[in-house]
Amino acid sequence: MPRLPRKYNVLLVGGALAGVAALWCRRRWGATGGAATTPLTADAFNALQSKALLGEALAPDHLPWAAPTKRKGSGQPQSRAFALTLYRLMGCPFCARVEWILRFYGVPFDTVDVDTLSGKGIPDSRYTSVPQIKLASVADNHSISPDSLALDGDSVYVVDSQCIISALAAPLQFGGQLKDARVSKTRQWIVNRFQTVSFLATSSQWTNAYVTHPLVTPARYHNAVFRVVGASAVYLLARWEIAPAFVKRCSESGGDVGTLRELLRKDPCALLEEELVTFTSNLQGTSARRFHGGDKPDIADVEMFAVTRIIEAHPVLRDVLHKGVLGGWSAAMEREMQERVRT
Repeated sequence: MPRLPRKYNVLLVGGALAGVAALWCRRRWGATGGAATTPLTADAFNALQSKALLGEALAPDHLPWAAPTKRKGSGQPQSRAFALTLYRLMGCPFCARVEWILRFYGVPFDTVDVDTLSGKGIPDSRYTSVPQIKLASVADNHSISPDSLALDGDSVYVVDSQCIISALAAPLQFGGQLKDARVSKTRQWIVNRFQTVSFLATSSQWTNAYVTHPLVTPARYHNAVFRVVGASAVYLLARWEIAPAFVKRCSESGGDVGTLRELLRKDPCALLEEELVTFTSNLQGTSARRFHGGDKPDIADVEMFAVTRIIEAHPVLRDVLHKGVLGGWSAAMEREMQERVRT
């Protein structure tokens, strides 16, 4: 068989790598808790689950939500314990929000990292977006340590970040916050605007995208080829798809499109700083402990902390989280998490 000229080999290999990278960035940016194109919608998949079992799993009187209570006159717990597994994708802000809510409330859970390219780790092919949680009953009602995870066969799933957070609100008792108009407004801003600005800050300049790549991908994708091609693909996605769509939305809402375009082109870090003012202007409480929730964090604080973890880990961008009022909030949230998170 005749060999192709070298330039065609380069084009073929480059095209293949670009295709792989495009798949990667689609998975990363498309893991929107239910927005990806899948055989079933999140609502349809959730509707397949047993309502009775889900209700039992979300009852607040047993593990993983609380230590099990015992029946009077008996050494047996009143209800079965459940083990929680979170299916997540590195770099997915929707997954991060669920994960840090669990950590904030001290809920023990296992994680399954879904493969960035192949999707390996998704438990059911009928729904392939993340995050997902599984609640599985365990044989030992007193413990969900690794030695006790002999499952008795009953498990139930909840998919889509909003559906998961709504489900967690009952056993973790933050349902009232979800109904609060001020909290809801900030949470919507985080999802609808800040997550986009954060993505553009980390990806709309090639050097930032290159630095971001190992922060949002498993170690097996950290070699030079994957890093260069992955960074290039995400950079192109940010510059030619996400940024124009964001500018269009801002234009429709009466924003200063000229300044926005200039910041996106020259200094996305400045855009990030400017956007963070929206959050700091909503902080309340004393000067030493100023949270969105006042003197203690609310669910908006926790979700904001979650979606800024990549920025915190980014050597070029992390300083924006440690300046002025936001710096005080960041330090206070770090202390709060250290006190609460179970290790």
